[in-house]
Amino acid sequence: MLSFAGLGGSEASSPARADQALAAAATALQNQDFRGAVTLLEPEMQALQNQAVAWRTLGLAHLRLHESSAARDAYLKALALEPNDPRPLLYLGVAAAQDGHLEQAFEWLRKAKESRRVDIWQLDIEPDLQALRGDGRSIRMDRARHRRCRR
Repeated sequence: MLSFAGLGGSEASSPARADQALAAAATALQNQDFRGAVTLLEPEMQALQNQAVAWRTLGLAHLRLHESSAARDAYLKALALEPNDPRPLLYLGVAAAQDGHLEQAFEWLRKAKESRRVDIWQLDIEPDLQALRGDGRSIRMDRARHRRCRR
């Protein structure tokens, strides 16, 4: 687990300490230390409660640990703070798919796609969407249309 000197303990969090925890948690995610990211962030979320990036970071760590309920809670908070950011929509779809809620997963992913602000092709490499691949409904754009949108 990634450790960060000066973080830990039970004293009240300062904004600087919370920002350090967020940076350390981002590093933990990059190193695939998902439990470490959660451990760093959760005690600091009171100080970070108005930062969508903190909620998205916590959500991704929970998602990678297959803690879909906690991931969903974090992504809903991120979405409330930044309603025009489509990334929480995408990962809310992944969380729903982890739980086997395919209808709900397709709905979240459809909303992400309709935003036209998320790279829908990343769905091809998301392992937790395997259950959706054989479903027959398509959430991906056709390749020609995707190329037109990217120009």
